[in-house]
Amino acid sequence: MNDAVSCVIPGGKKPWQVEDNAAASEAEQLSDRVMAEVDRIYDKYLRDSIHPRW
Repeated sequence: MNDAVSCVIPGGKKPWQVEDNAAASEAEQLSDRVMAEVDRIYDKYLRDSIHPRW
């Protein structure tokens, strides 16, 4: 749902983790409102510590 993301980090140590990861591909997309809140939280709490590492 984000053009900057090309894939998730796959894998899991336990079978149920792999099953949960695979099942997530069938989940409904998040609403625009929820995605806007995710972006707001990212910008407020994470962006400054993550972007310099790109």
